[in-house]
Amino acid sequence: MLPATSFCTISSRKDDWQKTALGTSGENRLFAITLADEPITPADGVEEEAVSPTVLLTSEARGFGSRLVPLHHVAITEGPDGVELNASGDDPFLLLPEIEIPPGHRISLKMVLESPAETELRVYFTTPTSPDYTEELKARETIHRGLNNLVIDIFHPELVGPLRLDPGTKPGSYVLVSLEVLAYPNASW
Repeated sequence: MLPATSFCTISSRKDDWQKTALGTSGENRLFAITLADEPITPADGVEEEAVSPTVLLTSEARGFGSRLVPLHHVAITEGPDGVELNASGDDPFLLLPEIEIPPGHRISLKMVLESPAETELRVYFTTPTSPDYTEELKARETIHRGLNNLVIDIFHPELVGPLRLDPGTKPGSYVLVSLEVLAYPNASW
């Protein structure tokens, strides 16, 4: 069982920055979100993970936009710069294509998203015992107007798909420039 606490680490260096927020949102739910302008390298004294991730989903596949399922206040079209998510209201959300998450794995969503305004991006997930998308089963991050490079890690021993993406809370055109969902083994549940 994970403690119901959270912490934030912010590290700044010349020409490089990173921000990581880790926290729990109830019993056995841990998430981490990292924003970076440059590729993130491990901090001093932290070893890199030696395990290669399994690619579960990539937006590079032809017709990726047609595999997204618009659910509320969003129209999806494929554009020259990526998949356009045109939000007609303040609560747009869509489902990412179904993925099979290997048992005992954590996932990372690596994405580049262009936003029309400063807002909050959310990724919701489900479990076998909580099959509905709820506030307790989400990761979130403030995003800024323009391009946002995001890495969202979701740690939960019973994580299942599909994932729900809420690109923001403001109407306008969001562009999903790239998306990759990776799975990493995690033996430390």
